[in-house]
This record gives sequence, structure tokens and C-alpha cells, in this order.
Amino acid sequence: TLTAAVAVPVFCLLAVIAPEATIVLFGNKWADSADIMRPMALLGAVQVLQFYNVTILNAIGKPSVGLKLMVLKVVTTFLTLWIVREQSLSTIVYAFIASQLVTTLPGFYLLRRFVGVSLRTVVSRIVPFLLGSLFVIAAVESARTFDTLMQLLPLVRLLLLSLLGVVIYAVCVYVLARSSLSELMAVLRVRGQRI
Repeated sequence: TLTAAVAVPVFCLLAVIAPEATIVLFGNKWADSADIMRPMALLGAVQVLQFYNVTILNAIGKPSVGLKLMVLKVVTTFLTLWIVREQSLSTIVYAFIASQLVTTLPGFYLLRRFVGVSLRTVVSRIVPFLLGSLFVIAAVESARTFDTLMQLLPLVRLLLLSLLGVVIYAVCVYVLARSSLSELMAVLRVRGQRI
């Protein structure tokens, strides 16, 4: 829940502000690389959700299952990249993303099978935060339709669009996931007191 609440929206915001972030961080000559950063950031949003699957499998004494999942991912990625090696960079990027997503459902299936956590439970925990992240993407992309905004300096646009994304996400979480957020904060408070 914490990962879905924090890391997913960060990756989604990065994806949507990629044009400005690329120019501000690397300069105008790298502006086209935003087309690569966008899908890779969205992949990051998915991967942070499945990151714990192998860790949990290792923790419950099933390292061989986690290893098989990792081998499947590596082999799938290698074969995919080998097949598209002569293609354009954007094709290679999207093929890489597809190869990474292949192991998403098997990872959650294995979690359900060995830990007893159903996909429905996982989805119910993360959906409000995913919806909030989608609202962020929609709001920032909608803001790009305003000519006045697009004529501002890239740094100013980056700051304004980021602020818009943060505000939209905060409102969405307050409306959609107030109880989940309260529960999460209570857990973090208890763990903080133990330390």
C-alpha cells in the first residue's frame, strides 16, 4: 500500500512531466529522449508494485520459486531484445517494456499460491492510488493544452505541472483512499515507536 501510495504516483508524474524534466536536467539537445523516459517511467510504476513478490517468496522459504521467476524474466528480456535488435530505439524500448510485463501476472499468481494473498486483495489496496495517479496524468496532459502555459520557460512549466500533479493526487487520495491512508499512517506510527 505504501509503495502504491508513494512510488507509483512519483513514476507517473515523472512520465507526464518528462518533456520539461528532460530539458531542465539535460538541456534542449536531449528533448527527444523524453519519448523514451515516458514509457520507462510508466514501466517503473508497474515494477515497483511487483518488486516485493520475489522478496516475499524468499522470505517464506521459497527462494527456488523466486529464482525461477527471475530466470523467466531474464530469458524473456534477452530473447525479446535479441529479436528486435535491428529495430528503432523506440521499438526496442517498447519491446523491453513488454518483456518486463510478461512476468507481472505470474508473479502475483505465485504470491497468491504460496502466501495466500489474493489478487483481489492486492488490487483493492492499490486501486485508489492507481486512480489518483491516472488523474494526475490526465490533469497534467490537459494543462498542456493551454498555450499560455506552454509558452513559459521549461523550468517554470516543470514546477507548475509538478505542483498541479501533487495537488491533484493529494485531493484524489483524500477522496478515494482516506481510510487506507489513515490505516497506513497508523501502521507507520506503530513501527516508528518500536524503533
